[in-house]
Amino acid sequence: MKVTLWVAMGVLACATSAFARGSIILTLTPYSAPGLATATVQVDLTITDTGGVPDCMFIDVYRRAVYPCGSLGLVQRIPRQLGTRSLQIVDTVTPNTSYRYFVVSTQSIGPPCDSQAFQREFDPYGYGFDIQAYTTVGPDPTPLVKGRLVTTNDATPNFALEHCSDDCSGIWAGVGGPEVRAYVDTGTELLLYGTAPYCCSTGGWMIQVTNAVPQPCAPVDVEARDWSDLKMLYRDATR
Repeated sequence: MKVTLWVAMGVLACATSAFARGSIILTLTPYSAPGLATATVQVDLTITDTGGVPDCMFIDVYRRAVYPCGSLGLVQRIPRQLGTRSLQIVDTVTPNTSYRYFVVSTQSIGPPCDSQAFQREFDPYGYGFDIQAYTTVGPDPTPLVKGRLVTTNDATPNFALEHCSDDCSGIWAGVGGPEVRAYVDTGTELLLYGTAPYCCSTGGWMIQVTNAVPQPCAPVDVEARDWSDLKMLYRDATR
């Protein structure tokens, strides 16, 4: 049956190639309450599929905790279907954590799925960006980014970000009020609270900082090696 689906998608892609590309709109709504061991994120997807990139057979929704940084998890694998449909997924998560949800296609039947072509086909903004959204889950105030603010020459954000090792948000820049901008280029390591909506074609996803709290980055673990091991590593590297 999977082979039949692959062939059918290929035929339909040819038939629909003259039409507009598809899109996937991802919206997140967190739910939490004091005293509960778990929280949830309601994941709403609006999928318009015109049959492009038929080698990508599934729409995969992934989630990763970005602060504190956590492991990657598959939330849902959705078979392709022509047309427009709305789907809702309720995902159980850890309270007081920030998350990034994103959509990719990681499985194919026949030729490999071209992940960049998939993004170009379904990015709702039309630039081939990642199909993603960020959310913070309470009930306590929860930071989204941890790092330092540095000067950027880009005209859209107020600052760029240098991330701490325990932050895996991937958010590259942000905006904030004068009390936030005062930290730019000071080297101060900060917890940044706020939201990270899509900005624009030049900025992508940027954090809109509502509060910045100084807190040192977590130390980076360095594996202990004795001197003879280090000499061998250097010798091997310089051969």
